[in-house]
Amino acid sequence: SWAVLKNDRSLVIFPILSTVFAVIAVAVIMVPTAVVIGTDVNGTLEQNNPMFGVAAIVTLYVSTFIAIFFNVALAACAARSLRGEDTKVGDGISAAMRQLGPILGWTLVAGTVGLILRILEERFPLLGKIAVWIADAAWAVATFFVIPVIAMEGTGPFRSLKRSVQVVKARWGEGATGQIAISAVTGLVVFGIVLVGGGAGYALVAVGLTPVAV
Repeated sequence: SWAVLKNDRSLVIFPILSTVFAVIAVAVIMVPTAVVIGTDVNGTLEQNNPMFGVAAIVTLYVSTFIAIFFNVALAACAARSLRGEDTKVGDGISAAMRQLGPILGWTLVAGTVGLILRILEERFPLLGKIAVWIADAAWAVATFFVIPVIAMEGTGPFRSLKRSVQVVKARWGEGATGQIAISAVTGLVVFGIVLVGGGAGYALVAVGLTPVAV
């Protein structure tokens, strides 16, 4: 994977675009919502207001769509890069636009399942939470290859899910090892960033440089 990135650095642009557009989407949806519903005495959003719930759900689906769209674009370009072809960001965007129907379908499925899992996790006691975590992990494994399937085959959400499960069964070793290894490395990197950033921020606050810390 690292070798592919070194040979085709345009692939790095897709996660950046995904993050930028997700931040913009959250701001566009939640900022007006905050202005309309206001805050409570503690200065936090009135989360019991129905408008907040609607805005949160809309944000969930829009953010999910953005992530899936750019991941499909990335998968399409990565496949071309693995074949030795030159790729551009525009090629990935075009490939994702051609699969807009399947992307919208998978957004609906993935967003709904994710929403249900989050609601169950909040409402169940500890044993129920553990069961939900197991279901969440099983869902993550089952859907591991959905994005590449949509990018390569352009099938709808349920056929893509079925195909992903078939690939997982056939290549479960590589899939599980890749998921664990990538998650571990990503977790360590994020932990390092948080640790260094948090320590630096605390030190700056301690010497009176709060604006710099922020």
